[in-house]
Amino acid sequence: MLQEVGSNLASKSVVLLTAGLAICAGLSLSVAQTQILAPKLGDAAPEIKLAKLLQAPDGAATDWKSLKGKVVVVEFWATWCSPCMPAITHLNELAEKFKDQPVQFISITDEDEATITQFLKQKPIRGWVGLDTEGAAPKVYQPRVIPHTVIIGQDGRIAAITEPKNVTAEAISDLLAGKRIELPLKESITADLDWNKKAEAKTDTKTEATTEAEPVLQIIIKPSQAASGGTSVQPGKITDDGMVFLNFITIAYRTQLHRIINHIPESKEVYKVSVVMPKGREEAIYPVFQQAEEAFFGIRTRREIQEVDAFALQASAGKAASLRASQAPKAQAWFGRGRIHAEKQRLTQLAQTLENFLGRPVVDETGLTGEYDWDLPYNNVDESLLLNAMRDQLGLDVAPVKRMIEMLVVEKAEPTKRSQ
Repeated sequence: MLQEVGSNLASKSVVLLTAGLAICAGLSLSVAQTQILAPKLGDAAPEIKLAKLLQAPDGAATDWKSLKGKVVVVEFWATWCSPCMPAITHLNELAEKFKDQPVQFISITDEDEATITQFLKQKPIRGWVGLDTEGAAPKVYQPRVIPHTVIIGQDGRIAAITEPKNVTAEAISDLLAGKRIELPLKESITADLDWNKKAEAKTDTKTEATTEAEPVLQIIIKPSQAASGGTSVQPGKITDDGMVFLNFITIAYRTQLHRIINHIPESKEVYKVSVVMPKGREEAIYPVFQQAEEAFFGIRTRREIQEVDAFALQASAGKAASLRASQAPKAQAWFGRGRIHAEKQRLTQLAQTLENFLGRPVVDETGLTGEYDWDLPYNNVDESLLLNAMRDQLGLDVAPVKRMIEMLVVEKAEPTKRSQ
């Protein structure tokens, strides 16, 4: 299973597959290690340095002298970030509402101009679009998890650091009227896949010659404040942080999101998890994890074979697949930040990855059993970008089909009746 996850299953992340599996928060941005402190509410807004502005009038600039007297809504985003898509729609509505007032919307991404130009044809963004290929703005604003919104008042000071969904017309109107606003402060806490080690370190008690031994068998589920999600899967050990209910189901049952029929109301609660099994009993980690989930969430599961709408991965019509056997020294696979990369992988892995973008089960019907490499682009509004690249580079395509697929049904467990 190769799955991209983040603060929830609609979010995106980077996934790395080696001897174990690490699913790390791809919505989290890598901010250079500097001595620059992240700006706070009320601070003078740092200068916004960009490589290029799109959709801006000739001579437009993002220095605060040029923007003086305006309310500025700065949005950090990316084409590969799925939570950024509804954020764009919401901010577009606000930009339209305030188009004739001194309000400037600036959407900043570190992607190249060709990628953004193609994206804007599919999903327009109102306001200026800033290209920051050098990553200058994130270094000073430090948006560790996107989407990330910073609002600067007419006085040039930071009025809000928040989620885009929290930005309202009322808040912008208040700023234009010189009033102070109070929007929910965004806490950009990223997934920490070493949290359980830190917990152990705090509780270890030293004797004269030894420290507390590492756990042989362990199951811990705790609340988390992480805004992004991550998972590390190694033989006999699973560590999660920033995970929601369906994340747990996909990992514990080793299935894909679109092969789950969920009858449980989805919760917004976020958790961290550590499961450790004794050496020699590593494979038991999955049934143990499943039992822990069923007890914790009060659920039961069953597998059913159902005929469902799916896609078949196959050679493109009229041509043979153009894949070459991998020469990579080791197997690895990840996807995030607009790329799907794999080395020494079977095409069943590609089929599983495609399910994240096509929204249905994908069945490998190529008949090819070798191990291959691929590196494919994607964004979250135009699936043809990925499918065209797959067709051109690999000679592979997908076709809509009906197939019998094993689905995982999740439902509420009936309370156990006590005997009299």
